[in-house]
Amino acid sequence: MGLYWRRRLYDTEGTDELFVRLIKRNVARHAARCPEYARILQNADFSAEQIQSAADLYKIPPVPTLFLKNRTLLSVSEKNLLFKSTTSGTSGKVSVVGLDPLIWKT
Repeated sequence: MGLYWRRRLYDTEGTDELFVRLIKRNVARHAARCPEYARILQNADFSAEQIQSAADLYKIPPVPTLFLKNRTLLSVSEKNLLFKSTTSGTSGKVSVVGLDPLIWKT
């Protein structure tokens, strides 16, 4: 059963193990399919295997908003996204965020 289909959505204690497993899979999958994201992780000397519990999630290197305003990180082609959202671009630059269809298969 996936994380989003649980009856007790806010049962974080009961879902931590599943959540951590899915986060690790997600980080590893995106790193394998997006060379630029893989470089971000390598430059931070980070591997998904460093995540052993929810307490380790802070170790995942953040991707700053400014970076995303200047680059688009995709692990699938834009045409294969379930949907694509953009920021308003009021600062003059737009960030693009999309939902990878494979996320629903976890």
